[in-house]
Amino acid sequence: SVAQIAMAYVIHSPMNVFPIVGAANRTELEANLAAMQTTLTEEERAWLNLEV
Repeated sequence: SVAQIAMAYVIHSPMNVFPIVGAANRTELEANLAAMQTTLTEEERAWLNLEV
């Protein structure tokens, strides 16, 4: 999901930045946890950084 990609981007950022997230239900909690397992390729990070 878009939220998972955004959280993965922040979590794996080289800066000391940490997302503050919340979950209103189990589905949102599971999505937040899945974001921790999501990794972005260098190409994807470059695209998100508008470098492509």
